[in-house]
Amino acid sequence: MPLQQLVVGIAGGRDLLVGDLNSSSDPFVQLTVLDAKGKPVAAGCS
Repeated sequence: MPLQQLVVGIAGGRDLLVGDLNSSSDPFVQLTVLDAKGKPVAAGCS
């Protein structure tokens, strides 16, 4: 299978929940890539 690349840019966020007591936690995004049958593709690296 040829190597493929997906580039995702996050333009911004709002109404993010505070994750810790000192409000210094970094927000994150979860992304799931589906195959042609709609099943999640296993992650190769992060």
